[in-house]
Amino acid sequence: MYTYFHADDFGGVKGVVYQVNIDSGKVKIFALEGFMEHSIAENVFAGTVMSPCASYVYGNAEPPSEKRTIDGLEYEFLMAQGSEAPS
Repeated sequence: MYTYFHADDFGGVKGVVYQVNIDSGKVKIFALEGFMEHSIAENVFAGTVMSPCASYVYGNAEPPSEKRTIDGLEYEFLMAQGSEAPS
């Protein structure tokens, strides 16, 4: 269920859902009325303006921090408290 139209809130769905399952109807995706229009308006038309927000979300201006290995995959975690959400 897509509840918000920022790309960082819905953009990773294909990491957990296969397109073939969506196409076959095995997995259904629900979104709010006007989701596509709002998504396009904010993420395409206002993309340049949203760039600072993306910097906070993805932490691309932050220096690398301590790395962790979980289940054989290496992750870098960044603290971004008070940016888009309180924690």
